[in-house]
Amino acid sequence: LREQFQASYMELIAELAHCYYFWAHKRYSELVQRAFRNYETCKAAQELPHQKLHFGVLALEGQILLDPAQSGPLLVEMNAPTRGKRLYRPIFKRLQATALMSEGKRGRAFEILGECARRAEQAGVPWERYRCHALLAEWLEEEGLGEHHRVEAERAWKDVMDE
Repeated sequence: LREQFQASYMELIAELAHCYYFWAHKRYSELVQRAFRNYETCKAAQELPHQKLHFGVLALEGQILLDPAQSGPLLVEMNAPTRGKRLYRPIFKRLQATALMSEGKRGRAFEILGECARRAEQAGVPWERYRCHALLAEWLEEEGLGEHHRVEAERAWKDVMDE
């Protein structure tokens, strides 16, 4: 791969590991900086489109968790490249719904997240199915309506662990 691409594949894997470390430790500012830098590097090199999308959704998630109001430009930029991508489209839609919820657009956020859960199920992406149902359960809990999604999240988590 080193001869085929400008970027070192092993370096990209190490960078992804750093990003996931920051995500797991809720160090969102560092996540955004590192993921966005790698997203821009992959974009500029015009290679490794999978890694570009991976860093892009990590940067977007970090930005939404850090400051959802600042996520607009990256949401717009990530919309088209994630279309038709079995793995990345459900992630993008979950992040879009989360941003909408932070703006107080509950109806649209629920609509998108429900569709995201269905698409993740159809695409066979149990981790994202889990994330969508867990988020729906959290959002609906205050109204006492989250039980169905809590059960679905548990089922999806089992599928993640069985994979």
